[in-house]
Amino acid sequence: MHLVVAARADPPLPLARLRARGQLIEIRSSDLRFTPQETAALVASVTRFDLSPDAVATLDARAEGWAAGLQMAALSLQGRPREDLGEAIASFSGSSRHIADYMVDEVLSRQPAEIQAFLMRTAVLERLSGPLCEAVVGQTGGQATLEYLDRANLFVTPLDDGRRWYRYHHLFADLLRARLDELEPGLAVTLHGRASDWYERNGLAHEAVHHALAAGDIQRAVRLIEGQAESVLTWGEYATLVAWVESLPWEVARRRGWLCVCCGWCLVWLGRGSEVERWLGAADAVAHESPGTPAGDRVAGGAAAVRARRAYQQGDPDTTLAQGALALRHLPQDGHLFRVAAAHMVGDACFDRGDLAAAEEAWLEEMRTAERHGEAGLTIYPLRALAMLYRERGALRRAEEACRLALRLAGERSAGHWWHGRLCAALGEILWERGERDEALRVLRDGVAHDEAWSETQAMPGTYASLAEALRADGDLAGAEAALATAERLVRATSQPPRIRSQVEVARVRLWLSQGRTDLAERWALGWQARAAPVPALMQEAEEVACARVLLSLGRHAKARALLGTLEATSARTGRTGRLVETLALTALARRLAGDLVGAVEDIERALALAEPEGRVRVFADEGVPMAALLAQARRASPAQVACILAAMRGSEGPGRPRAGTTLAEPLSTREQEVLDLLARGLTNQEIAGRLVITVSTVKSHTASIYGKLAVKSRREAVARARGLGILS
Repeated sequence: MHLVVAARADPPLPLARLRARGQLIEIRSSDLRFTPQETAALVASVTRFDLSPDAVATLDARAEGWAAGLQMAALSLQGRPREDLGEAIASFSGSSRHIADYMVDEVLSRQPAEIQAFLMRTAVLERLSGPLCEAVVGQTGGQATLEYLDRANLFVTPLDDGRRWYRYHHLFADLLRARLDELEPGLAVTLHGRASDWYERNGLAHEAVHHALAAGDIQRAVRLIEGQAESVLTWGEYATLVAWVESLPWEVARRRGWLCVCCGWCLVWLGRGSEVERWLGAADAVAHESPGTPAGDRVAGGAAAVRARRAYQQGDPDTTLAQGALALRHLPQDGHLFRVAAAHMVGDACFDRGDLAAAEEAWLEEMRTAERHGEAGLTIYPLRALAMLYRERGALRRAEEACRLALRLAGERSAGHWWHGRLCAALGEILWERGERDEALRVLRDGVAHDEAWSETQAMPGTYASLAEALRADGDLAGAEAALATAERLVRATSQPPRIRSQVEVARVRLWLSQGRTDLAERWALGWQARAAPVPALMQEAEEVACARVLLSLGRHAKARALLGTLEATSARTGRTGRLVETLALTALARRLAGDLVGAVEDIERALALAEPEGRVRVFADEGVPMAALLAQARRASPAQVACILAAMRGSEGPGRPRAGTTLAEPLSTREQEVLDLLARGLTNQEIAGRLVITVSTVKSHTASIYGKLAVKSRREAVARARGLGILS
């Protein structure tokens, strides 16, 4: 016999025993929940309109897949003009007439008075627990009541397996709050105050602040926010702190100098730089009221640290250093958060100027400050910076160790860390350089996914650009284009420091070269040469290298060598082995292009010797066929090292990936390759025909085919693109 029981609440049957014996099939509310696709289909069947994905997502989030709620939502939309649907869906709530009538008639009115009161008074809470409900409602039995509501299926959802925390369905909570305001006006303020008190006593500061603000208890909210500000900043919860402070009346907020400093810092990182000075101006006014006092110095130093960060974002290293020094002079030793920030900005400015020793000292001091105060979370930032510095020096192993330590520290926080994406980008780049292709791509994609999940718009351009570079070198030009387009869009939409803007710009130039779009790359190089400083800062060197690559692709090896020669000398003098290896490798390619094979071999052997101790591979492997030809001539190089580089080149030739250095959908035939080689030497069609013993018309036919496969329109473009793809040396 099969017995079917349909009920809102669990029936009085031995369900646990039946479940254990496998004699029970349960269809719960979660099984009946509509999917977003079903939601869209239901609304379309009633309104005759197809909703946008955003509208469907909003409706699904509000109704949580509840079929009856969705049906009533659809009915409320019936007859509305299409242009009004978005606004109507956004305003859909439990207080909407159809929903309210249904829930009151079918649910609320059927409960005893004490349960109705419990429901309405606890609806001010986003999460429910027995002790919290008891504190808010002012009566015992909170846990038992929640368990009753759960068993009765009264729109309450357990949030943990132990059924200690619950929440109400969004629409049900809307209704309950509306009923509370209607039947007991003003009581919600008292209830929020009780909730804030309970949360504070139980160490849940974020929730305590939320309910203090909801209760309108400004004095309590200020005290709680000031007590939590530095902890919130340490973990990068900038939007949270700004929302808190902006919820305060301006007349109150502007008198709290330290809160103004903290809010200004958050706004810089959130890309809202135009709003920063309003808050710093208020902080200055507070500091000027008590000059020379510990409180005044703390506010003045914090404001200087914020201005240092703002100046760095605007590409002003002089102001960054000046404001950073001012911050360190004013801030007390126990003002560790902003002392750490100021030291970091000083290090960044020194690094971008090429003064690696000063940058290292600033970042090490930053670490010491964080460690003195037991703030392991704050060491994440200098560790990532030091990894960047070690990589510049060519010390990839130390760089990797620093990144992994920072990632471990970030992972110790259950909620995650906002810099996880940046750390993944740094580690992924290091792993890529060492030839660990699969792990590098996994880490880089993890970084992008994290930044997307956290909406880290300040970090996303860098993480997307790092991924784009790896995908480009791996032969996935479509993937690289998608990633880089996202990075460029975010750079336009947010305030980014010059280092990030430069990184994205260089990635675009290299992708153009891989795509054979040398006309765009050449146009960029001409513009860059017109605006570049005679002695560029460290952050501009990557652009110089990119310019040299463009010149090489155009066959202008003499100009490329001149540019690379300056970079080589600077890198060698300042001990930046990472950059030195790259410039030597490119110089070797330039010499080979000029016919100086002896000089090319000397340069590549020197580069290989510098790269071998740290296992650098991709700086050579990413150059494709021309580099492979050079490596074959490097007699003094380690055979194992060369084999590793060649293996890395082949590693980018898997299924679905073109051969390293090649991006043609249809490869050139042997005869087309011969014609292309002679075109590159400047031979006429007649001369090519004579050399290959074919007719001139056949030469023209091969040339037309070459143009089509390379997607070009002239000899010059064909030769330039072929060099960019590594088809021509």
